[in-house]
Amino acid sequence: MDPTAHPPVDRTFSFGPFNLVPARQLLLRDGTPVRLGSRALSILTALVERPGELVSRDELMAAAWPKLFVHESNLKVNMANLRRSLGDTQREPTYVATVIGRGYRFVAPVEIGAPANSQKSAEPGGANLSRLPAPREIVGRDEEIARIVAELRKRQHVTVVGAGGIGKTTVAIAAAQALEAEYPDGACFVDLSTFDDPTLLPSALAAALGIRGSADDMLTAVIDHLGQRQMLVLLDNCEHVLPAAAIFARRFAASVGRSRLLATSRQPLGTFAERIIRMDPLKVPDAVDGLTIEEAMRFPAMGLFARRAAEWAGYELVQSDCAAVAQICRSLDGIPLAIELAAANMVDRTAAQLGAMLDQHLGFQNRLVTRHSWPPSTGVTSCCRRTKLSFFASFRCSHRGSIRSKLPPLPNQLTLVQWTSRYA
Repeated sequence: MDPTAHPPVDRTFSFGPFNLVPARQLLLRDGTPVRLGSRALSILTALVERPGELVSRDELMAAAWPKLFVHESNLKVNMANLRRSLGDTQREPTYVATVIGRGYRFVAPVEIGAPANSQKSAEPGGANLSRLPAPREIVGRDEEIARIVAELRKRQHVTVVGAGGIGKTTVAIAAAQALEAEYPDGACFVDLSTFDDPTLLPSALAAALGIRGSADDMLTAVIDHLGQRQMLVLLDNCEHVLPAAAIFARRFAASVGRSRLLATSRQPLGTFAERIIRMDPLKVPDAVDGLTIEEAMRFPAMGLFARRAAEWAGYELVQSDCAAVAQICRSLDGIPLAIELAAANMVDRTAAQLGAMLDQHLGFQNRLVTRHSWPPSTGVTSCCRRTKLSFFASFRCSHRGSIRSKLPPLPNQLTLVQWTSRYA
């Protein structure tokens, strides 16, 4: 449809379940306002005005920050928030595609017409709005979720701490979903893995909270915004910008307000108000011989493998495979992410074949740790866990797109300890 068919003030851009009304700075999903910052709205408008066309990074930055010079990383932060609000985080984009080194393209069909009527308030921030990702099916984490919920009802700041792949984000989102109705101003999700520059944290927070305009001290503006509201902020993957996250957490805890902070990190943030909840691996069988299906399903690691293998590979756990599957879960140290990756590869392998492959490719790690008696400070055990994750991520599997993106590359010219200090 011709974009000039309706005057700019009257235009509504419709795509999927969304309606965008630029003149009102409003994005609706099935008639309900979607919380989105002004910069992200400007970026979205620039894209939908030219569906199917390449829009350069410079053009998008000019649209979002007119007459201002800003670093390109600001565009990346706001683009990440935009995609999350659209639910466009899968490997194959539904709405916004990246053209590497050049810019972005809006790939969904767009209809342009008169403004859609809505009975909802046009101002974001209502009690039912949420920026939390959709919840996933969770296996074996009910106790941790209940504990997080209980602590957040008593404390201003809770941090879920654990190794990579242990399930911190999944558990934190589930806890936030359980509490969301208790926060009149909603819940806000901020993924810090999308950038590694600590100076971008205030801008990322402002974008996620929908704070419009600019401020000389954006962090103070964010703290003031939260201080006037009763919100739950979920700060995910804090280890990527740990010092900046810790500064925000300290400022947040020092403010007097009813908002709460839930963080996930491989390391504690180290604030005076922080309550740390550590995530352990899923429980695995101590012995594998003679294990029955009923006994196996009492262990969360086995249950997770069985469910994911059924969902992604059409596999059904049988008695003759119990010992092999139990050994797989044991070999993977009960790490949920590694177990999911393994289960996805049952599409063209038997449990015995998968177990043998693990033993062949990963057995050297246990020998390495035992032979050299590495001290705990080197983190070699954590390094071996990460290597297991990366090993499975190298398989051809259509279900691992979002998982593989979380993993660093395997060591090349780095020594094992150097690599460990960087990623463990």
